[in-house]
Amino acid sequence: MRRAVALLAVAGAASAAVKTARPYRHKPTYVANFMERMRGVEYNHDFVGATADPAVFDVPKGWRPNVRRVKLGEGEACYRAAVADMRAWRMLDGVGWASVYLDGGGRGDASLEGVQAATQARCYRVAWFLNPVRVVYDQRDSALPEAKGIYSAVAFSTQKGHLLQGEERFAVEWHNAGNGPGEVWFDLRSISRGSGPFPIRSALMLAVKPLQRGFFTDQARTMLRLSEEKAEAP
Repeated sequence: MRRAVALLAVAGAASAAVKTARPYRHKPTYVANFMERMRGVEYNHDFVGATADPAVFDVPKGWRPNVRRVKLGEGEACYRAAVADMRAWRMLDGVGWASVYLDGGGRGDASLEGVQAATQARCYRVAWFLNPVRVVYDQRDSALPEAKGIYSAVAFSTQKGHLLQGEERFAVEWHNAGNGPGEVWFDLRSISRGSGPFPIRSALMLAVKPLQRGFFTDQARTMLRLSEEKAEAP
């Protein structure tokens, strides 16, 4: 762990995101001002939207893929409830060391595509980092490959100033929709690498890899818990 913290500190020193490092969680007013400054800032990579097609998960050379899937239940009621939870970012309610903020709240039925956002994470209990991202697509009830059902998904892509380069996709799938109950799955996937020159990118990924695994695992557990609670409700 000490090695990971040292690598994160060294790598972060070369990134603009280190300017946001705090020993405490950022206040809402600071986050709002940060997102205001990030509006219009360019993405920091050339693979924006790379996760949009569920049938194709091409990982650019030198980038790290991350995938986590969990079965939530069965049937349309489960699917609709899970989509509502995802679009309200409730999968992060069980992640005490990370948060996401959307400009204007970004909630409800309005499309999230193009909405400015920011992620905040506590790294190895040392410091909270604030990073800029933007929602690149908001897909609703799209067809799964080979007509196996439908899915809804949203994704963030990183902007200049982020510690990393990449994209994260969150999706709820309903398999065999309309043909029996059908299984409902929560699917998380990402492609990423560190920002900056090669030595910096490598150091960052060594430090961040365990955090990424934990981030996906905690979200999957939260979505499963939410689905189980709804299924048990009278």
